[in-house]
Amino acid sequence: MEYPTLLLASCYTGGRSIGPPSGDTIPEAFVERARRHIDRTGHPYLEHRADEYRVTLLAQRLPDGCYAMRQQDVLERPGPTWRELFEETAPQGLVEGDFLASHGITADQWAEPADCLAADELVLAGWRPAARGAAEHHPLYGLPIPRFESAEKADALGCTVWLFDEAPQRSRTLVASSAMALSCLQFWLDERQAGVRLQVQ
Repeated sequence: MEYPTLLLASCYTGGRSIGPPSGDTIPEAFVERARRHIDRTGHPYLEHRADEYRVTLLAQRLPDGCYAMRQQDVLERPGPTWRELFEETAPQGLVEGDFLASHGITADQWAEPADCLAADELVLAGWRPAARGAAEHHPLYGLPIPRFESAEKADALGCTVWLFDEAPQRSRTLVASSAMALSCLQFWLDERQAGVRLQVQ
């Protein structure tokens, strides 16, 4: 798929950004941290401030400095069942009944997913590709993502653009116009508790 720079350049003038033309403002303290990080490393500043992320969306850096996030490039965090949680985290000698009682569950719930707070006790195996059905829908599609502006200086910090591919089936790709735009997108998602973690591939 081609990602023409001209298309992204128009997001500042042609209203191609998602959401209203006047963008959300990003706090200046974050903007300064992001600028220093980008200047030093050349990479987006992805703070990952949220406590819980449902999915990780991989961003591929393009030759023109934009970042493409395809709906196929979604990872999910495997959540343990109560049984897996017991087997991985229970102290030696703890009996099943005591574990069940401590979490307020019954034996017929062993195969159910453990709740998030309890699952945090388990060091998970990491992230894995999302199930086929989940990858058919872009995790950010439908969110009113604005153009990003600095709160104090009213500087344009970047934007996002949706691209569509017709073959073999209609798929969606979200493109951020720069490392700063991707940094602001992660900040914006965390502010809204969207549960989406961005990671450069």
